[in-house]
Amino acid sequence: MRFLLFVEDRAERFAIANYLKRWLDPRLSKPVRIRPIWFNGKSDYLKDIAKKVELHLSGQSGADVIAAIGLVDLLTLDEDIAVMRGLSNVHDQCLAARQYMEQRVQHVKFRQHLAVYEIEAWLIASPQAFPSDAQAEVRIRSSNPEGIGPEESPAQLLHRIYRDRLGRRYKKSTDGSALLLSADPENAYRACARMLDDMLALARNQVKRTTTYNLAALEMRSDRAGDAADAGPGFGWAA
Repeated sequence: MRFLLFVEDRAERFAIANYLKRWLDPRLSKPVRIRPIWFNGKSDYLKDIAKKVELHLSGQSGADVIAAIGLVDLLTLDEDIAVMRGLSNVHDQCLAARQYMEQRVQHVKFRQHLAVYEIEAWLIASPQAFPSDAQAEVRIRSSNPEGIGPEESPAQLLHRIYRDRLGRRYKKSTDGSALLLSADPENAYRACARMLDDMLALARNQVKRTTTYNLAALEMRSDRAGDAADAGPGFGWAA
């Protein structure tokens, strides 16, 4: 039982999967696997997402997949998706982008979700995961990490804090991945990770369907065994 997680770049792909899994597993009767699949940036994601979803869900290879979850940053997405232009409300932007992508992919197991700005919004929700010299300033912004910007995105905020407090740049590929491994996913859920509700409901429904199917199969085998016992010994023919 697994999810496919389609992300727009490779920098944090495994750390994101681990991060989501740490929130989901305690709420499920059995753990789920999350397989990350990455693209070479946003343009590659928009161009090839339908093709990759079909490739990974077709045939027997996709039989145990609960759902294919697409995750892409909302920031600057309106440059590529015309239906988003002119929408100032973040909720309306997310809804328009989600509907556009799901209609484009046209697969019953595909769900598109959006990260407002970057994945750094999730990190800022867990100030205790940051180096001690940076925690105080991150904590000031942690109550509403998706409300940061647009004048300064979460990633730009972390670049400034790391420069001013740690004397170095924030690096998405190394710092971001390390922070995700130690960040509390419950904090990010309360702040902005709405797609976890969707994943949890999908996983619970899959567990329920699997349990029902297994019980039905067990009852069928029991009935057959009972019928065979009632029939008594049979006669064999040998040539």
